[in-house]
Amino acid sequence: MEITLFAKKRITKDGKTFHQYLSTLEKRDGTTETVRVAFRNVEGNDIPKPESCPRNIAFNREDANLSTTKYTDNETGEIKERKTLWITKWEPGSEYVDRSLDDYNL
Repeated sequence: MEITLFAKKRITKDGKTFHQYLSTLEKRDGTTETVRVAFRNVEGNDIPKPESCPRNIAFNREDANLSTTKYTDNETGEIKERKTLWITKWEPGSEYVDRSLDDYNL
């Protein structure tokens, strides 16, 4: 599998900064779903550097799994789901090409 990985700089309530990784997964019916991406610290498999994002990464299906966590939105009280793609082993994918402006006459 190959996904495009994005990194977003976040700040905790304590003021500490960290990077959160995001991507989209395409379901069999053609719809897409945004997921968090987390990397397990396994020897010889570094976490991608945030400065290198966006980038494409490739991994085998057996080296990843998808978990779902339910949480309550503090503002609305609504119960929501958060999906996290856990990746154990990955390698660089094809070169990332930004296609976000392809539909516009610029």
